[in-house]
Formats: sequence, structure tokens, C-alpha cells
Amino acid sequence: MARKKKNKSKQSSRRHKRQALGVLLMGVSLIIALAVITHDLRDPVSLQSIGQGVVIHNWFGRLGAVLSYYLMQWTLGYPILILPLILAIYAIQILLDRTFDWFWKTTFALLAWGTLFSVFLAMPAALRTDGAITEYFPSGLIGGWLASKLVIFFGGFGSIALLVIITLTLLILSIRLEVAPILVGFAFLFDKMFHGLKNGLAGLLRRLKQLRLKPEAASPGTLPDQANGEEQKASDEEIPEINLPLARIKEDLTEETPEPESETDDLLDQLTEDTTEDLLDRLEEEKTAGPGIQTDLDSLLAQLEEKEEKEAEQRPRESAQADLNGNEAFDFEVQEEVKDKELDYDRMLKESISRFEFPSTELLSDPPEIESSVTREELKANADLLESRLEEFGVKAKVIRVTAGPVITLYEVQPAPGVKVSSIVSLANDLALAMEARGIRIIAPIPGRAAVGIEIPNRNPQTVYLKPLIRSEKFAASRLELPIALGKTISGESYVDDLSKMPHLLVAGATGAGKSVGINTMLMSLIYAVNPAKVKFVLIDPKRLELSIYEDLKDHYLLYRPDLDEVVITKPKNAVSILNTLVLEMDRRLDWLSTLKARNIAEFNEKVRKMPGQKEGHFRELPYIVVVIDELADLMVVAQKEVEAPIARLAQMARAVGIHLVVATQRPSVDVITGVIKANIPARIAYMVSSKVDSRTILDMNGAEQLLGRGDMLYQAPGSSKPIRLQNPFISTEEIERVIEHIRKQPKMPYYSLPQPGSSSGAGVGSLGDDRDPFYDEARELVIKHRQGSISFLQRRLQIGFSRAARIMDELEKDGIVGPQKGSKPREVLVSIDELKKMRGE
Repeated sequence: MARKKKNKSKQSSRRHKRQALGVLLMGVSLIIALAVITHDLRDPVSLQSIGQGVVIHNWFGRLGAVLSYYLMQWTLGYPILILPLILAIYAIQILLDRTFDWFWKTTFALLAWGTLFSVFLAMPAALRTDGAITEYFPSGLIGGWLASKLVIFFGGFGSIALLVIITLTLLILSIRLEVAPILVGFAFLFDKMFHGLKNGLAGLLRRLKQLRLKPEAASPGTLPDQANGEEQKASDEEIPEINLPLARIKEDLTEETPEPESETDDLLDQLTEDTTEDLLDRLEEEKTAGPGIQTDLDSLLAQLEEKEEKEAEQRPRESAQADLNGNEAFDFEVQEEVKDKELDYDRMLKESISRFEFPSTELLSDPPEIESSVTREELKANADLLESRLEEFGVKAKVIRVTAGPVITLYEVQPAPGVKVSSIVSLANDLALAMEARGIRIIAPIPGRAAVGIEIPNRNPQTVYLKPLIRSEKFAASRLELPIALGKTISGESYVDDLSKMPHLLVAGATGAGKSVGINTMLMSLIYAVNPAKVKFVLIDPKRLELSIYEDLKDHYLLYRPDLDEVVITKPKNAVSILNTLVLEMDRRLDWLSTLKARNIAEFNEKVRKMPGQKEGHFRELPYIVVVIDELADLMVVAQKEVEAPIARLAQMARAVGIHLVVATQRPSVDVITGVIKANIPARIAYMVSSKVDSRTILDMNGAEQLLGRGDMLYQAPGSSKPIRLQNPFISTEEIERVIEHIRKQPKMPYYSLPQPGSSSGAGVGSLGDDRDPFYDEARELVIKHRQGSISFLQRRLQIGFSRAARIMDELEKDGIVGPQKGSKPREVLVSIDELKKMRGE
């Protein structure tokens, strides 16, 4: 007790010292900021006494004037305000007793921007004096020196261009400025300017051609045989009366019949030639007909309009006649084939991923600062006690190593020569009683060591949190495809494994043992490590409670079918349908891998990336698909055949194409974890179970029944003979909601389309009773309600024959309603009344 009080007092003293240091730094930063802001060039720069009548404008007097002078003149000038800002952030960090991940990154960014602004402030003076700066206000010595060197070595234009380049680079690095939209905007602006210039030149050319028509139309209008000067003058005046409106007519015609730009010049030339020739022929006829006939401008315009109307009427008739000749056999409208617009999936994916930001670990809760719950003295006392208890039972052994973890302490015991290992294993319950422990698990022997391991729970267990595991080097610096932070070992070491290497995972444990929290930590690990372009989740949650929180990830991580009425699958019928869809996706991927001669999805994606014309082909990079089934027992009760078949196929063949299963159940019995499923899922996680039979069902060995619950688990990696004891990390619902809210604000990913199963494969549970006996439903209800499963019982209650009752009983056995026959005894009824209501959809 005295030692604990002393430790508490030390912690309290240390905390108060940190708070005092934080308040001090905050005050210093405030003084520096106000001193720089109130800096005045008229203030004396001296701490000595000054004469009367001298007014000091700085808020902090002579000290503030001197401090602001040296900071302004000898550093960065006004941008030195970043110094108190950095001090304030550091002070807040100390006061909150937290470490900001972005502190150093922000500090370097502020220093870079402050230096750049200082150079900008000094650049006008540097340009005026050609780099010979003598006064360093308001830029400071650093900014002035850099600006002068830039002007001397790069010149005025070069130094400004260099500063612009550096500014753009800092903007891209600091605020993640996207350059592509800016370039697209400039390209659009230049395109508009180019088309405007082109249209202007086209209009100018049209105007020049109109003016060129005047001398061409006037030359044939003179009459050479007229001797009378007055008639010659009149004839000269008649020609302008016709030619002046001719340009207007041509201009109106070209404005009323707009054509595509590529055909404008050809149509313009043709129109000009036709109109000019018609007018000139008309003039020639009128002149040769006699002097008494004169040209009427109104009649000429009327004839031109009439000609245009006739041509406009003739065009529809010709097109209608062509349509009639080509479609004489059809008296109905032929609808053209609709062509779907194809999108560049790869380009959209890259654009979305380039703007995707992974969630910060600050969204996760910090673990409380608790010192080790087991001291060295306590470990020594427990080791001595263990040796003495073993000796009491006639077993001589010595503790050679002690490993203390957050929840469990492992004592490695070396038996004396001649002592059998089995004699130690048989003492598990006796040692638990003697050590006053909740439960003891014995590892006999420890693989690779000449010792027997005895795991004893700590009296004050600690909770393992997800945040330290995400920040650990094993997770953050790993190059695994699908890293999962499983927890911490007995020694407190972070344990991370790759789901793609497992390749499927079976999770089982009793209610409240930590199974659902474990699934959440797996999903969060993948979200923190892998971007949504590389991994997709298919979540099946018959309980409707555990995984519904992930529905907001449907535009990023979730894989779903739009024709189903839910994103997180909860209905058994939809579960069967989506599993059959994944089987089709597996077959499709296998065909693609076979075409490119790739052995796994990693090789396939690598080959697709190296293909020069991949956008024109049918291949694209494939994401991993993680299928999470939170409660397999419920699905197996409702539709065992329909669920077991696709799960077995996926477990057997989907590893190479990147589809991985995480199957969880709280009822690890042989009718749920069948031999077909169990044989193809090599990786196992066992939480606390109620019996040794359940432990053997999961791990093929005892041990899970001795676990403590609350995340205590045994993990058996593929190919390993002994499981590893781990403490699963804890993550709260609030932490998950914060992470999901962050991801929901990120740019949406393009939808990854899944193949649609046929009606037979998607029928699911709705097709279970199509070939059943008409009395099947009634027989099932009678057997479950009365808890009697015998053929004679069905004969009496349904008044049917022996053969028919035997067939119904066989169907009930296949569906998992009753157990196998045990001689003359009634069959065991495996389904409860509540499960019957679920099957009926009540």
C-alpha cells in the first residue's frame, strides 16, 4: 500500500510539473507575439535608462522593444510570428499530455512559409537596389539576404519566377493543391480563345468576299452601245441599286442558315457563286430586252425568297422518299439500339484514390497511463509459490523464465530429471486452486524449448487498445497485403498477420467472449492499412446489430448488389444470393488469371499494370474481397445446404483470386462448423468457450475452455501445431463512428460491379420448400414444439403412413432440425422455438 501511494504521489507531481511548464510556454509565446505585433521603429533599442520625454510604444516596454527589434531585424521580420505560434502548439501538447502526430510536420511547414514570406517582403527593395539591400525592415536579415542573393544570381525576372515555382510547390505539399484541375481550366480557356479567334477570322474572310463582289457585279452592267451620255449615267446608277443590297442578301442568307465550322467556307463560296450568277443573268436579260425594262429590287428579293422556299420544301420530300424506299416493309417506328456510355474505371479510380486521406490515429482513443500491474517482487513470489505447490504434489521443477503480459503471466518450468510431463498437465485444476487463479492453461511442452509453460492470469489485468497496435512498427511499416492487428502476446509484443496468407479465418467463441470486438478490430486494421481501391468488404450480419454501423462505407469499402434491398446483408435469402454472386465473381477472376497466366491476384495486378494498352482491353486491377460472416450458425439453421455449398467453394478455390473469408460463430458445433468448411479454413481463432468439446471443434485440441474472456484468445496460424495466446485489442463504438465519419467525407470510389446470379442460384431460402412434402412444415412445427423426433410420433399426429413419415424425418435431419437416429431412442431436436420463429420470418 505504501508503495502504491508513493507511485501515485510521483505521478501527481510529474503531472503538475508538466502543466506548469505548459502554462509558462503559453505565456512566453503570448508575450513574444504581442511584442512583435506592437513593434515600433521609433522605440529605443536599449535596456539602459533613457531620457525623459521618450515614449516607448511597445506594450512590454523596453524589454519588448529590444526583443521585437532583434526578432524583426535579425531573423524573418514580421513572419517571425510563426515562432510564438509553434511555442503555443507545443504548450497545448504539454497541457493536454498528448503527442500530436502532425506537430513536426506543421512546424517545418510554418518555417518554410515564414522564410518564403520574408523573401517576398524583401524582394521589392532587392529589385530596386539590384541586390544591394541595406535596410532589413520589414523582411528581416534572413529574408533580405536571400532576396539579394536571388536578384544577384538569377536577375529580377528569374528570381520572381523561382519564387512562384517555390510557392506552388509549397502549396501542393502543404494543402495538397491539385494541379490537374488548374491545367484543365487553362486548357479550356485557351480552347475558348482559339475558337473565338477562329470565328473572328472566318467572319473577316466572309466580309472581304462580300466586298469583292462589288466590282465583279458592276463590270457586266455597262452598256457599250449607248451613245447618249445621260443614258450611260443612268445605267451606271442602276447597277449600284442592285449591287448594294446584294451584299445584304448574301449576309442574311449566311446568317439564317448556320452550318458546321468545317463546311462554312465551301458553303459560303457556293452560295456566293450561285447568287451572283443568278443576279448577273437576270441583269443581262433585262438590259438586252430593251431600254424600257428596268430591274425592280423588291421583285428580285421576292423571287429569291420563293426559290429558297421551294428548295426547303424539296429537301424533306427527298428525305421522306428515301426513307420510304428503304423501309417499305415497315409500318412502325424502329427504335435504335441504346448504347450504354462506357466509363474509364481505372482513371476514375486513380483520381479518387489520389484525393483519399487515410484516417488519423487521433480518431482512436488513447490508452490510460497505467504502470505495470505486476512488479518484479510479485513475480518472484509467485514463482516461488508455484515451485512449492508443485513440490507438494510430488513434482520437482524449477521456474527458469517468467514473462509478464497485460493479462497473462507465463511461467516456464523445467522439470527435474525423471519427471513426466503428463504429471504436470494433470495438476492444472490443483494448481489453479493453490495459486488462487481463475484458470490455468498448461503448454506441455513449449515448442522448441525444454520447458513446460504454465499461464496464470494476473490479478489486475490490463486492457489492450487498438491505437498502440496501429502505431506499432510491425503494423505501420509492414509490407503485408492485408495486415490485421490481432493483439498482443503474453510478452506484450504486437502481433500482426496477413489475411491474404491465411487465407481464410474461422472465429468462434461464447457470447460475450469478445468475438464481435475482434471482427471490428480486423475491419479497422484493414481500413487503416489498405485504401478502398485495393480491398472491398462483403458484410453478412444475420444478427442485424453488429455490422450495421458500416453501412456508411458503401461508397468506399463495401461491396454490394444494387438489386438487393440492403448494403450490409442481414436476410438469409440475400445472404445466399450474395454468396452465389461471389462464386460467380471467383469463376470470372479465375478465367482472367488463366488468360494472363497469373498464379495469384498479386501477379495478375502486376501484369495488368505493365500492359501498355490495358485501357483498351478487358482487364483491370482487381481488389481483394474480404467476406465477413458474423454469425454462421443462424444461416446454417435456416438454409444449411444453400449456405454451405458456396462457402465450401469459396474456401477451396477463392484464395488465389483474392477472395478471403472471415467466418464467425458462437455455436462451434459440428452441425455448424461442418467438416467441409473446417477442412478448407486453416487459420482459427478461439475465444472462451464453455466446454472442451467446443475447443476441440475449433482447434482440434483443448485449451479454449481455460480462457478468461474479454478478448483473451488462442490464434492458430496455418501450418502451426500449437496456438498462440493473444489479447485482442479493444475498440469502442464511438471510435468506429469517428473513423467511418472521416471516410464518408472522402471522394467516392467508382462502383465495382458484380456478376448477377441466375434465378436458380438467387432463389435462396425462398426455394427451400418447393419439393417438400405438404406435411413438412406442420411436422417441423410439431417436432420442435413437443421436442420429440420420432417416426411413430409423426404417424400418430399427422395420421400418415410409415414410409411418408420416414421421408419427412429424413428431410428434417438433412435440414438440421433433428439429429441422427440413435437406435430405438427418439432423435435429438436441435432447433429451439425462437429459431423456428426466425425460420418462419416472424
